[in-house]
Amino acid sequence: MTSSSVELHSCGSVLCEPQWSWDSPVLSDFDIWFVWTGRGTIGWDGQTSDVSPGSMFCLQPGRRYQGRHDPQHRLGVCYVHFDFVPRPPAAKDWPPHLVRVSDIDFYERLLKRIVSLQQSGDRSSRREAAIYLQGVLESLHRSALQPALSGTLREHHDAIWAVARHIRENPGQLFSIEALAVGAGYCADHFARLFRQIIGQTPKEFCIHHRMLRAQTLLRESALNIEQIAAALGYADVFFFSRQFKQRFGMSPTHFRSGQSVIR
Repeated sequence: MTSSSVELHSCGSVLCEPQWSWDSPVLSDFDIWFVWTGRGTIGWDGQTSDVSPGSMFCLQPGRRYQGRHDPQHRLGVCYVHFDFVPRPPAAKDWPPHLVRVSDIDFYERLLKRIVSLQQSGDRSSRREAAIYLQGVLESLHRSALQPALSGTLREHHDAIWAVARHIRENPGQLFSIEALAVGAGYCADHFARLFRQIIGQTPKEFCIHHRMLRAQTLLRESALNIEQIAAALGYADVFFFSRQFKQRFGMSPTHFRSGQSVIR
């Protein structure tokens, strides 16, 4: 992704009219075009792509586009015209033409927030909108670099990452492989294999890793003593907690706290 900033132009969020169709002039700038509801198609340079909720295009300057939709399933879109400043990156570094995002509600809220800020007319709000749009573009680049997943692979990926998020957000909870597997709808062995394949660690390693990261934060930022931190993170034995901490970070919790170190 380029280090250039972005400058926003016209933007909006609209549920298209039943008889809507679109034949654009040659674009003079970039245009994020995100579908939050409906069904239709968009075409350019002799190509046609189906669009549905989660379709996000970065329409490119110098091209013409054509759009159609099903009047029974009208397209709802957010669009944000923008340029890179002081100059656009090389074409090979432009945002991907099309990405299909899975977190539709998040991107709908984010794009509508960008539109609202940009249309406010307030300079600080427009700066905020540009920062958010920069984040959207970075996200598109990251999504384009990830392997495309569909069907069962996508279901496995989403289920395992949901478990991983739950572990990260609840580092003091003691998880069993069996309970995590049942909650995700798998048998224990299959779950453990999928988890390691997708996350890169076993479930046990992942739990300990995030428990220890939370221990660092509590040692650095809280007034809890070491026994209280150990208990908060599910350790009945403070000596086992200290030993596991030292095995990971090369120092005791007491030494870490006295030095206010940051180790990842």
